[in-house]
Amino acid sequence: MTSETALPQLINPTQVTSALGIEDHPVPSPDGELLAYHSLESGNWDIWVAQVNEGQSVNRTADHTGADFSPSWSPDGRQIAFFSERDGGGLFVMPMVGGIPKRVAQVQHTLAPEDGRAPEWSPDGTELAFLKRDPDEEWLEK
Repeated sequence: MTSETALPQLINPTQVTSALGIEDHPVPSPDGELLAYHSLESGNWDIWVAQVNEGQSVNRTADHTGADFSPSWSPDGRQIAFFSERDGGGLFVMPMVGGIPKRVAQVQHTLAPEDGRAPEWSPDGTELAFLKRDPDEEWLEK
């Protein structure tokens, strides 16, 4: 008796972004309407949000010339958590619709953008977990 395993097929793919440069760590919003990712399109790592059906992307961290990376949607889709080098570095949260990012944890030794490890929200959206790197020790989970 033989069984054939069907290979997954991509049906009706949609191009969401088209920037020159690296676009990495795509994360769909909880409702699937938006896509957050980090990109080097502006010359440094920034958090971008694209409308999946519209194809229009907006740089949400253009106010900062340093690295902003590894976005993560809150469970209700109203906020995005991310790592940033701004203001001494840390974990930041910003409203999805606009506003100033707020630091929620000062972290000097976060992962790099290419590590692709974003902060994780608790199911109720009240807490964030992230990995912290101690330069003299093994990986620590916080």
